[in-house]
Amino acid sequence: MEIRLLRAPQLIAKFRKRYPNVSVTLYDYSSSEQTRRILSGKLDVGFMRLPAGVGLASLPVLDEALGLAVPDSAHWKRLPADLNKLNDSGFIALARGLSPGLAKQIEHWCGEHGFVPRVVQQAGDIQTVLVGVAAGVGVAFLPSHALSLLRNARILTLRDDAARWTVGLAWQATRDNPVIDRFVDLAREELSVLRRPSGIRQSRRRVEP
Repeated sequence: MEIRLLRAPQLIAKFRKRYPNVSVTLYDYSSSEQTRRILSGKLDVGFMRLPAGVGLASLPVLDEALGLAVPDSAHWKRLPADLNKLNDSGFIALARGLSPGLAKQIEHWCGEHGFVPRVVQQAGDIQTVLVGVAAGVGVAFLPSHALSLLRNARILTLRDDAARWTVGLAWQATRDNPVIDRFVDLAREELSVLRRPSGIRQSRRRVEP
């Protein structure tokens, strides 16, 4: 089975343990490329920005948000009221062709706030962006899941609706494939566990006769 890698390692590990005879190959594609490959039968399932395209079934997995990555040395504890002050540092941007969905989300947020970031450097992957931020080359808009990759840098969360989107599991709606069905079922199973409210442990008192 072939899937796109995004926040899926634990799910994949459980799938491999449950179905050891199924081969799983991981790829890193944009949401638009995933859609094209799933519809052409070259990819089985993918984790992508929702809503998914026509012809795809989907399952919401997590809510994502934009954050502003800044070096530890930055004096900001939260976004400045005057966003133009961010341009004093300049921005490191992920090359648009690598993540067009993220680029559109950043443009949407900036448009909502009347802000035009001054890009001083472009990078070919998120790790390079983070290295540049840590080195003080500039600041960067990144998805909040990049927080786990931060070293010598931190994320200022953007809390308004324009900074949020949903990521989900997607697959071809009309494709009959039992392996895909099993993977989707496992994803639903894991989500139900994660979303289950924590129970309150009740103390048991021993009643003396």
